[in-house]
Amino acid sequence: HHISNLIDIEEAYDRIKLYALESNLADLVQILDKKRI
Repeated sequence: HHISNLIDIEEAYDRIKLYALESNLADLVQILDKKRI
């Protein structure tokens, strides 16, 4: 039971990291587009 909870936390953490990475990339693209203009 304890181990399955740890696995759930790891999966949630991976999803959060992926979401943060995607949103950061989107922000970076917008910044680069603004500088290009």
